[in-house]
Amino acid sequence: VLGTIQSRVQRINVPALPEEDISKALQERHSMPEEDANLLAHIAQGSYTEALKRMQNDSEQQQFFDLFVQLMRHSYARRIKDIHQWSLVVSELGRERQKRMLEYFQQQLRENFIYNFHKPQINFLGREEENFSTRFAPFINQHNVVGIMAELSDAQRDISQNVSARMVFFDLALKMIVLLKNG
Repeated sequence: VLGTIQSRVQRINVPALPEEDISKALQERHSMPEEDANLLAHIAQGSYTEALKRMQNDSEQQQFFDLFVQLMRHSYARRIKDIHQWSLVVSELGRERQKRMLEYFQQQLRENFIYNFHKPQINFLGREEENFSTRFAPFINQHNVVGIMAELSDAQRDISQNVSARMVFFDLALKMIVLLKNG
């Protein structure tokens, strides 16, 4: 925020909403089952707006999750043909979706790293994501988490700067092979 604007406004901190309040609102206003509302309220981390956004973007989130799982499985198994096909599919998504997808991948990487600490109160995974994390999280550790996060961040930067998406995603997947095996 510009200094001239900042000097003329007053900062008001709005605390995060309790998970119970978000869950109750989701159940009452959107007829969501209690168990699903509780999970979504936890994932939203105190933001009702975030809970609504996640509820509406469910299909995009599912697509990103599927692409994340494919990337990690193909990379771990060193299936170069599948990796190439994956990079072609992802390169067709469009720049804005690709950037959102890479943000999602970074979030999933963080959640899988945290999952290893066995502290569910600081993990924010959906059911399907958690089922995948039970098997995948052991491959994300202190030896490779920084490298993988750096590669995802670099890919996001490159996509923002209009580098060829095919090259960026194929390169990212090839680097994942090395980083997952080094973990």
